[in-house]
Amino acid sequence: MAVEVKVSIETVFEVSANLDTSFALFSDVPRSIGHFPDVENLIDHGDNKYEWVMKSKGPKGLEHAVRYACLYTSSEADHTVSWSPMDGVGNAIFSGTWKLEALHSGTRVHFETQATMVIPAPRIMRSAVAPYVEKALREEIAQYHDNLQATLNA
Repeated sequence: MAVEVKVSIETVFEVSANLDTSFALFSDVPRSIGHFPDVENLIDHGDNKYEWVMKSKGPKGLEHAVRYACLYTSSEADHTVSWSPMDGVGNAIFSGTWKLEALHSGTRVHFETQATMVIPAPRIMRSAVAPYVEKALREEIAQYHDNLQATLNA
């Protein structure tokens, strides 16, 4: 049996790097993803399509690895980087956007993502799966943002 977990996350943070420097990092998908914790492998499918393979996580005996792929589109004119799911790859679907805004003293970064993950779980564990998965994803994304901020504030 499996549990479908849906999570939406929106955050805003500011960095001291200027808009061009910030956009260069976010639009370089492998470099940006290099800041994300627990990525086991990033597979380049060409044409700005990347498959994420995450490290297995979860309680002993119930470990699970999230895997999904997205098409990334960046617009220098709008200072946005968006991702949309590729059908038929993995066990999760992610979409979202980075939107960058120039500030006098750096860049404001708007982040939003929507995720749907299918997690196998025995019946007795199903009620605990969604809160555990959502908390883990929120913590990983917070660490990702902290890592990106450290780079862009250096």
